[in-house]
Amino acid sequence: MRPIQSFTFCALLILAALATAGDNRLVVVTGYHENVSVPFREAFMAANPDVEVTILWHESQAALAAIDERAEGGVDVYWGASPANFQALVSAKRLKPLGTERGKLPERIGDLPLGDPEQHYTAFELAGYGFIVNRTYLEKHKLPAPSDWTDLARDDYAGHLLLPVPSRQGTARLPYEILLQAQGWEKGWRLIMTMAAHADLLPPGTASLSDQVAAGQKGVGLAIDFYARGSVAGRADASFIYPKTAAYSIARVGILADAPHPESARRFVAFLLSTEGQGILLRPGIDRLPVNPLVYRQKQARVNFDPYAVGASTPAPYELELAIRREGVVSALFDAMITEPHAKLVETWRLIQSAEQKAKSDSEALARLAQARDLLVTPPIDETGAGDSEIQALFPLGVDSWSQAARDRYAVWRKRIDGNLEAAVSTARAVLAKSTQ
Repeated sequence: MRPIQSFTFCALLILAALATAGDNRLVVVTGYHENVSVPFREAFMAANPDVEVTILWHESQAALAAIDERAEGGVDVYWGASPANFQALVSAKRLKPLGTERGKLPERIGDLPLGDPEQHYTAFELAGYGFIVNRTYLEKHKLPAPSDWTDLARDDYAGHLLLPVPSRQGTARLPYEILLQAQGWEKGWRLIMTMAAHADLLPPGTASLSDQVAAGQKGVGLAIDFYARGSVAGRADASFIYPKTAAYSIARVGILADAPHPESARRFVAFLLSTEGQGILLRPGIDRLPVNPLVYRQKQARVNFDPYAVGASTPAPYELELAIRREGVVSALFDAMITEPHAKLVETWRLIQSAEQKAKSDSEALARLAQARDLLVTPPIDETGAGDSEIQALFPLGVDSWSQAARDRYAVWRKRIDGNLEAAVSTARAVLAKSTQ
């Protein structure tokens, strides 16, 4: 071999070796805490000892900032539960379509998509919303355990229900939005308002909702499954119920379009979705629902619920982009209609119930009370108003970030809601006064 050719050949070998070594790294941005991310990192590196994985923990918008800051140095994979972040990355063309990494993962559960149409990202795990119940409490008060969302609107649950507030707890936003989409705007708010009129709201700075119900302070609470399972562990009288109409929060994973270590990224995503990787989700302390249906069929799987099973909960129809656009508006409406006037709402609801019992044979009075109840459950804006881009821009998540215009609009809502409450009280009192004559 001639000297020049020999030098060129050696240089190519060195460059190839450097390229290979360079790809044996992986940088992952995730919102998962160490109790989830570390077991996956360790298991992946055990199966792929040639790859060194760096996990960068960032939540919510900080994750997008971290990806942007490292645009030159490079992030390979984004892995987390924020649907808005994935939508933002898709809109900015920052994610590359997935291919064989998905394996034979289904595209949907029922009508619920497990990825975007172009497969820029895919579901990694499911978290289900439902009811944590304390059966000792329910038996004491002669109450049945709920089986679906509409059960929580039953009058006999009044005083025995605990609900989260979406402006205080981010995971609480999704179930209310799913109810609005599944029931429709007006019926959805009617259901949510009725539930709230029967419930206590979880105060800030207290023990978790799941812990309080598990301890028997209330009979039923709206909760997410993995929190609830931690609370009911070791308690024979507490359990978690998935409703007939399922509400799932989906965590996702995607590969950055400019990933500096694309082969390592593909191997990591494939591992996350494999039966081995998905099986990690069933470990105590993680307790999430795998999206790979094969995991549920493994004999050694410790499965509490199989979303793919025949007869399992039916996923509610859910439009992700709609939820993202109006999440700030829905959160603000919840506070305006429920959180701030909650004591008055509960008092007024009970007053109407008392008036209805007194006016059982008076059709005219019952019609007036029905109108009064309608006032309580009608939001200050309709679905078209909530879909207005200017209204959506006014109400980002977090009251601290509201403009003065947002605060002024919110004050208008509150004034209208308080007026409806006063009108409902007047009607109920008038019916009660007439019935005692």
